[in-house]
Amino acid sequence: MSVAQVGKGVRMTEQNDALTKEGAAELEEQLARQKEIKVQIPMELYLKLHQNKIINGELLKDTVQEALDLYLEEFSTGETEESQKDA
Repeated sequence: MSVAQVGKGVRMTEQNDALTKEGAAELEEQLARQKEIKVQIPMELYLKLHQNKIINGELLKDTVQEALDLYLEEFSTGETEESQKDA
């Protein structure tokens, strides 16, 4: 391998690193954005959410976001309610 080839490899690596950093920043920006979804839930659950809104003054979207975050965190670590019952 010649010095010129090594130099090209270094430049390509630097370009790839720059693209990787740019891509990572773009991905992080995309993940930070909010995406709206529409779901149907049982009326009983809706009434509980609405009750929480009235009592605690929290928005439904904030309550649902917090609940989903907690559930997904537990789910990803395997610490769901089901696994606790089995233990």
